[in-house]
Amino acid sequence: MKAFRNKRIWTYILGVILILGLFVALHILPNPQTFIHLNQIFYSATHVPPIATLDIGIILRALLEMGKMLLVVYKFTAFVAICGIFVLISHHSREETILVTLSTCLIVGFWLVIRNKFVNYMILFTPALDLLAAITVLYALRYAAMPSLTNKTYLGVIAGMCFGSLIMNTQLLFTDTYPDYLATQARINRSIRPGDTILGSQLYWFGLKDHPYFSWEQLVYYKRYAPESTFAEGMQQLHPDIFIVDAQLAQYIQDTEGDTLYLEQLAIPAKELSRFLGEGATLIDRDESKNYGEISIYRIDWNKY
Repeated sequence: MKAFRNKRIWTYILGVILILGLFVALHILPNPQTFIHLNQIFYSATHVPPIATLDIGIILRALLEMGKMLLVVYKFTAFVAICGIFVLISHHSREETILVTLSTCLIVGFWLVIRNKFVNYMILFTPALDLLAAITVLYALRYAAMPSLTNKTYLGVIAGMCFGSLIMNTQLLFTDTYPDYLATQARINRSIRPGDTILGSQLYWFGLKDHPYFSWEQLVYYKRYAPESTFAEGMQQLHPDIFIVDAQLAQYIQDTEGDTLYLEQLAIPAKELSRFLGEGATLIDRDESKNYGEISIYRIDWNKY
């Protein structure tokens, strides 16, 4: 209870209340029904926390996806960070107990609350991983100072894992994808006429921001808004002149169940799309990009529908 006598704690609580109040005033109070309905359309299928589903399959799947993501990003350092938890547990000082408790809460919270394990969401718990990895290295250095071959071997293993992960991740710094983006965007732009409305991946909006531009995901959201509608009716509502399909979008074009929650919930029906394009769309350009895969550009003739 001493914590609640601290003015800093109450200042923090007051700040949280003010921020929440501002959010409610700006986004909810002007039209509560619209706010609730839009969140149901956009997020109800893909953002329910794993723990809230009470489905052990979904909870275990979230843990598996989190583990895969850690191995991809942190590589061997993920094991070093996990070792940090056991190192802290083996010591019983007040500071170490607080650190292991907070770190564990962040990691478990990410597992059970965040449904989609995207790399950009990792910032929510990676500070805890970094601290745990640092603790492991710090204690390995302390143990290595003792006259024991085991302790020195332990330090060598930890150092090897950290440096190995660092070297593998720094390879990304030597890859410049910007020239490929500029070339891809320039080729797409050559197929666009003044006043064209475009439907495709959000990426290409940056080079076509002077045109009406819709994300392909709007087709999925329209289907949720009007469940009885067909794919063609969704296209008619957006009424694009140009439809751009790249590798990122192509993975969502399917009639079977996807491997991830997003692939399941944001799917575009392949047969309906093929039928629609066959009726009145013309393939005006197709190119292969190193970073964006095969890119197909269709011009839609609405007089044929």
